[in-house]
Amino acid sequence: MTKKLSGTISCIIIIVLIFSFFSLNFSMSVLDGAEREFKDALNGLPFKPFFTVSLSIGSYSKSLSVISKCINNPLTYLLMDSKEINPQQVFNECLSKQKIVLPKQPNLEKCNIITSADAKKLEKSPYIKMAFVKSQLIDGEFKLKYKNVLVPIFHCPPGFLKDLGMHLKYGSYFTNYLNSDSIIITDNLSKEIFGDINPVGKSVQVVEINSNRSMQHSRRLNAPKVDYKIIGVLAPMSKNQEITFNAFSGAFAPLSENYSVTTSSTSKYAKLMAVMTNTLYVIPEEGESANALKLLKRFMATKGDGSTIKPVIDSTYKNLSNVLSVKGREEKVKYILYVVLFMMFISIFTSISFIMLEITHKKRTIYIKRAIGEDRNMLMKEYLNHYILLSFVALGSSLLILFLLFPFLKNLNVSGSIFNPNVPFSEPLAPHPLYIGVYTLSTGVISAFLISMIAVWFSLKKMIRKAPAAGIKDKKYGYKTNSINSDKCVLIIIIAVSIIGILLLSSLRTYTIRNIELSKNEVQPDIIRIRPTTSNAATVLERTEGSAQYTYDDYILVKKFIGNNGKVGFRGALPVKTQVVCTDSPNESIVARISDATSEFPSLYGFSISQGRFIRDNDYKKPICAVGADIADKLKVHLGDSLLIGVKEYRIIGILNSENPLVDNTIFVPCSSVEYPKIPYSISSGINGKGIFLVKANNHKESILLAQKVLQFLNKRHSDKTPGSIDDVTADVKNMVNIYTSLYTLLSVFIFLALLASFLSLSALLFIEVIRRTREIGIKKAIGATRREIIKEFTLNGLKTTIIALVIGIPIGILIALFTEKLKQWNYYIPINILILVIAISIALGFVFSFLPALFASYVKPVDAIKSE
Repeated sequence: MTKKLSGTISCIIIIVLIFSFFSLNFSMSVLDGAEREFKDALNGLPFKPFFTVSLSIGSYSKSLSVISKCINNPLTYLLMDSKEINPQQVFNECLSKQKIVLPKQPNLEKCNIITSADAKKLEKSPYIKMAFVKSQLIDGEFKLKYKNVLVPIFHCPPGFLKDLGMHLKYGSYFTNYLNSDSIIITDNLSKEIFGDINPVGKSVQVVEINSNRSMQHSRRLNAPKVDYKIIGVLAPMSKNQEITFNAFSGAFAPLSENYSVTTSSTSKYAKLMAVMTNTLYVIPEEGESANALKLLKRFMATKGDGSTIKPVIDSTYKNLSNVLSVKGREEKVKYILYVVLFMMFISIFTSISFIMLEITHKKRTIYIKRAIGEDRNMLMKEYLNHYILLSFVALGSSLLILFLLFPFLKNLNVSGSIFNPNVPFSEPLAPHPLYIGVYTLSTGVISAFLISMIAVWFSLKKMIRKAPAAGIKDKKYGYKTNSINSDKCVLIIIIAVSIIGILLLSSLRTYTIRNIELSKNEVQPDIIRIRPTTSNAATVLERTEGSAQYTYDDYILVKKFIGNNGKVGFRGALPVKTQVVCTDSPNESIVARISDATSEFPSLYGFSISQGRFIRDNDYKKPICAVGADIADKLKVHLGDSLLIGVKEYRIIGILNSENPLVDNTIFVPCSSVEYPKIPYSISSGINGKGIFLVKANNHKESILLAQKVLQFLNKRHSDKTPGSIDDVTADVKNMVNIYTSLYTLLSVFIFLALLASFLSLSALLFIEVIRRTREIGIKKAIGATRREIIKEFTLNGLKTTIIALVIGIPIGILIALFTEKLKQWNYYIPINILILVIAISIALGFVFSFLPALFASYVKPVDAIKSE
């Protein structure tokens, strides 16, 4: 073999290895980026790591996982986000399908709860700096009050903030238990109340509200008030740091010296409240977090009732990991690694093919070297060193390419999961950094060695074992016909699997984008939602009277306020699904979506009336309804018929044209005309029954501006309540597309690289066949065969392999996709243009990589060919 051809083979091997190493390096750089971001964020925290321990009902963690998977469906999430379906009903349906039953009353008699005695025992450990237990049952609710705003207060031992390492912007820490009427506030709260001035020395009012929820509302205004003196302001924290610090609140005050949480109460209610509210706070000694965690796990193993109620240990590390969506990135890497392993296999197979191509020409020289005394191990070492060098060249090149593509690939590195109760929706959608670190370099080096050793061993094992004399006499040794055919079978399987992967990923990607596009008709992202603000983990401010409750009277005023500038709709509550019965045919019933509606809903949502009319504003509270096309079809109802919703009959005044699945399965009723069913285990957003406005400007680009004016109008009207907020679903739709398509895009690119590597293997096998049949080609040309005929023969041979792979891969890919549809309840869909594109690209690659060996064969000279072995 000429040096030129040997160099070509080395270049091809490097290219194939670059494909594999690039996908592997990207996967590991995601993990390295997550670890570096986590370490940087941890080092930048203005407080030391701490642990919190509480008791929790075990089934909830499992139910949370099920709910997370359920709402990661893009359509479901967008419908919940746009307040078009009730989240709690979706959660309950998910749990019902998975046959998860939310727990009933726990076994309180056998429950071992967390008490102050536990904290004292833990403080004796050399790994624990401070530990204490708090109970809301004992505390009640202490809140800082200014104007009509309430801020929760966290009571803690005097040395807690100092031991935690919290930095102060102004003032000093608590020094002892005598500072009982002192308070330290956060920087955000200081700016909210006092602006940019130093508030140390000023007084604020603190109210104590009874923890009994049924009495809470009536005691908000009349709660006893005490003046507390501000002695310090905490240093500012970033948004992520505030979320990581979510165990506490906006203000801190010292606990009383005799504060203690015990198990003295025999009341079942008191013990249940203790289970739910007793929380242990632990600050480990410097550098002893790991040992402190082990101690906590051992110590808390006896807590709970041994079955239903179990201890849950949270930490700064866990909170920060959630904020940075580390698990979401690890989940993404897991899926990418499946493709990476497949590409590694192709790389090994391709390397073996090209190494065999090289040694097929060098075999006589190799056997002569062995005959004159060269050791077989030295021979193996020579080839191994050569291909390890090629592997490291490929590894270095892939790292350089990855580094240069970081700005582009970073935009594809978004979190794989949407549902994260600890992080605002906007946070996990931000692109995360990539980094070449320990994971990337170590896996790359190990893979380079493994690929080289496996490829060289499988290529040379026959030659090493065969005696030199026999090898020199065996003029037919090389890649024999049966070897080529078996490798072609393997190659057909590899190409088929690549095609299957491309079809599956195309199906998933198309399904996702199509689903999101279809959801636009149901969600109507051009509609801006205005809703009352509700409290959550990241919000510590609330009004004394809570959030606003928008009413039909507000709607009438807002409609006059908007005038001809746009359209407005109103719902008194979130839509719910419930059983509906046709009164004329009591045996006919279906589950339908029930939604409040006002007169401009058809123009807001873009649907039309087939028969009758839609609800008008003067139909307020009337027992009438307009039904979707599917409802009318399934129940066989007409205008004037009645439907039983709950215990109330509604007369049908309108039937809608078929628009989309959501509208078609909806019964629209006037506001405040229906009593919505109570939903058990309500953990929904809390806005149900507080009213939602739907606003759309005549010019869609001005909808946000119009919604802001409406919100200002509502806030002014409800000035004593927590201001409402605006939901713009348009941004969420774009983010959703980014989340769900980034992973599929990456996997599709890697699968395509695998397909390209597969065809390089095909080219190698055809080159080997050309070399093996050199004499035959020379004889054919000597008796009159033209170059065109030689090219045609070998090109068709390669295309035949490609077509067989397509015939196998496409049907199997469709069958697997159909099975996935049944298993995952996805709508299988591969656009015909994608299918044609896959076939066209495969045939084009098959032609190109078959034509090159065929062209090489056509240049074989008859005289040289007849002289060859």
